[in-house]
Amino acid sequence: MATTLNSSGVTFPDGTTQTSAGGAVNTSTVLAATAGASVGAVGTYAYAAAVTISAYTEGSTIAGSNLRYFGGITSGTAGPAFPSNIGFAGGGSLPGTWRAMGRAWGGYTGCYGNLFGNTLWLRIS
Repeated sequence: MATTLNSSGVTFPDGTTQTSAGGAVNTSTVLAATAGASVGAVGTYAYAAAVTISAYTEGSTIAGSNLRYFGGITSGTAGPAFPSNIGFAGGGSLPGTWRAMGRAWGGYTGCYGNLFGNTLWLRIS
């Protein structure tokens, strides 16, 4: 369910509503609707890796079948100016369609195995 605006107010994806009689949409209404969203729901964000060879720029879209949740660690052994980063992309694919909120470099197979670009993604459908 998408957020809809009509003459009587706003209906949020989680089914909560803010009526025009209740005044303008306020922070607590928006935060309550956000807190009620489940992982992967339309309107939520995920930090994920694009498991393709394509690069993605801000605003580009991708099918969730080409994304995997991503997490990583940073090691300071190379010094604070040059930390080494190790990332992990795994699990199943994500549902729906997602919009890149940053840049994800194109993936490739190199001496360290399969490397994939990652960024923050917004689910749009």
